[in-house]
Amino acid sequence: MKTSPTSLRKQTGAYLLEALIGILIFALGVLGIVGLQAASLRTTADSGLRAEAVFAANQLLGLMWTDNEANLIPNYDSTLGGQPYLDFVTGRGMGM
Repeated sequence: MKTSPTSLRKQTGAYLLEALIGILIFALGVLGIVGLQAASLRTTADSGLRAEAVFAANQLLGLMWTDNEANLIPNYDSTLGGQPYLDFVTGRGMGM
C-alpha cells in the first residue's frame, strides 16, 4: 500500500514532536526525583536535631535524678539560674 504525498506532508515533524514530549515527561520525572531527594535530606537533618534534643533532655533528667531532692529547685529552676542548670544550658554539662 502506497502512501500519498499529502499524508507524508501531514506526518512531517510528528516524530520530532513525540520526541520532545517524551523528553519533557522525562525531565519532569527527574525534577520530581530531585525534589524528593531534597525533602529526604531535610527530614534526615531534622531527625538528627530531634535525636540531639532527646539526648540532652535525657542527660538533664539523669542529672536531676542523681541530685539531692532538696537541691532540685535551686539547682534546676530556670528562673533561679542554679549552677548545674547554667552548665547544662551553656553546654558544659553535656557530653556532646
